[in-house]
Amino acid sequence: MNPAFARQNIQNEPTSKRLRFGYEAKSTERPSVQTARAEFLKLILDFRPAAILDLFTSCYPPFVKLLEGSETPIATISEAVEASIPEEAYVLRQPKFIREAALKKLIPHAIDLKKSEGGINLRHALENWASEYHLLEEWLLDDALVFLRTFEVADDKPMALSLLPDWHFLFNLLWRTWQNAAHERNFCALRGLFQSNVVVEERDAFTFKFKYEALEFEVSGPFSKSLSDFRQEIDRKFNALRGPTVRGARKHLNYRLRKYLARLSDVAKDLNLAPPPGWRKTEVYLAWLIEYQIPDCKTYRQIAREVNRDEKTVRKGIQRAASHIGLALRSAKADRHLGRPKGAKDKGPRRRVESIKRKLRGNGS
Repeated sequence: MNPAFARQNIQNEPTSKRLRFGYEAKSTERPSVQTARAEFLKLILDFRPAAILDLFTSCYPPFVKLLEGSETPIATISEAVEASIPEEAYVLRQPKFIREAALKKLIPHAIDLKKSEGGINLRHALENWASEYHLLEEWLLDDALVFLRTFEVADDKPMALSLLPDWHFLFNLLWRTWQNAAHERNFCALRGLFQSNVVVEERDAFTFKFKYEALEFEVSGPFSKSLSDFRQEIDRKFNALRGPTVRGARKHLNYRLRKYLARLSDVAKDLNLAPPPGWRKTEVYLAWLIEYQIPDCKTYRQIAREVNRDEKTVRKGIQRAASHIGLALRSAKADRHLGRPKGAKDKGPRRRVESIKRKLRGNGS
């Protein structure tokens, strides 16, 4: 996406996204967090593509050196991976996917790079890149590592590198590779959601069931959807069955719903589940966060002027988004030097001051 178009899209705010997960386990890896992180990665691609290009140019060379020095363990891991794949799974047995799985087992997380000399060099390169772009959280370093691993096994990599110094084809490949890191985050969210739903299903609280005379329907609970979406889906099914025309049906529905929500509350308490924040402008807040956090950094005031909002709203939105995805905000000390210099004099009288003086003189007379 064109960054200018993306910026205009956020300013106009024609649509609003929302975290569509309901009750979930309380942890930094819960589905709503993973989904928001995936959205954050996608928006970096739209608003700060230079950060992705710098990641490739600064970190891919030490990544290649690490692989060159790890040929023996990679070969050993690849043999073990291939042996574990069933014969009928011919797609997974292709060399590309075997190598991808081997690289993931060799360096599953960025923190594992500290275990070898070649890994330390790559770790330093990742940290230098992350420091420059204020993205020092470990989960972001993991995403950067996913980006490098995905590029390494990409089918179009040989052609992209052979066409240099023509960067056009390589740019497109890097964009697709970065999107893969965002997709990995979404997969993490789905895995977490599935694991949570299985436990809830064992407590017989996953599905809301309604039956009254000839009316009967079921709706899955607020786990893959927000509580408000859950209520709306119940109303749609109730109305589709012409429930409002059945005497006493609405009263019985409200009773059954209250009973189910009470049961759900008890189960959520026992399993340590909680609903995520239901923000209606998640994408907007994350876009503001990128504008504030990643160079070229903007101040709260600059962003507020661009999106025609007050500074307090922008600041709270950025802080809320950063807290939710687990990103430490950059220091705002540098922003203090972006305003009016101390002791600066006006070139001419301020209209607002002169207007107040005239009003005061008029009242005095």
